[in-house]
Amino acid sequence: MIFYHLSYKKDRQAEWQNITLFLASFGGCCLTEDNRVAPLSSILNLEDLPSRFHHSPRLPIPAIKQFIGQAVDLLVADSVVARETVKDAIGNELNPALFPMLFAQIDLLVFSYS
Repeated sequence: MIFYHLSYKKDRQAEWQNITLFLASFGGCCLTEDNRVAPLSSILNLEDLPSRFHHSPRLPIPAIKQFIGQAVDLLVADSVVARETVKDAIGNELNPALFPMLFAQIDLLVFSYS
């Protein structure tokens, strides 16, 4: 039972690391000049989509800002795995289109301590 728990915890940790690195790499691809995401109904027939997809998607900018803010916060986390994963995500994988948001989050953090 203990082995299963440890294996599950490692799997969840690896999954979190992969998702974090993926979001850092591809987070900028949803940015457009007008900050809008095309609805699925522009690609598929409305009848083929479940009803929950009939509404316009939420704007990606707030979600991206929230992700970057949480990533910056994790740079000082107690967990070495969290710190190193976020350091790699921000330092190596972050889409260059997201640099202005990253710098804005770092500025907020620095000014909150001064």
